[in-house]
Amino acid sequence: MKAIIRWFVDMSARWPQVSRIIAFDGNDDGVRGDHIAEKLVSPFYFVVGSLIEEARKEGTLIDVSPRTLFFMITHGGSFPMVLPVLTNKFPGGDIMHGDSLDQHADAMIRLIFGED
Repeated sequence: MKAIIRWFVDMSARWPQVSRIIAFDGNDDGVRGDHIAEKLVSPFYFVVGSLIEEARKEGTLIDVSPRTLFFMITHGGSFPMVLPVLTNKFPGGDIMHGDSLDQHADAMIRLIFGED
């Protein structure tokens, strides 16, 4: 699960346009929105959702719905790279590179797993 979060953060920096499309067109209530849900989001949702369920059963995650955790991971994990100009207006370095990206993934993991 932690490796998936790190991978997702890295991929979001490499291809932020994917999350931009999801964010800006995923709310379409027609063919485009359906396509985004079916082809871009659903496959990843079911993989991550099953990992979330396993981690919850093991007691390593709090008892929160898989949907909530999925969107916390995907939106929280990608949005700083979707909007790098806005993100970089605040302290923390260039979100698209190096230590800033690693720190972002580390923070996501600490928040989700409650680790120090």
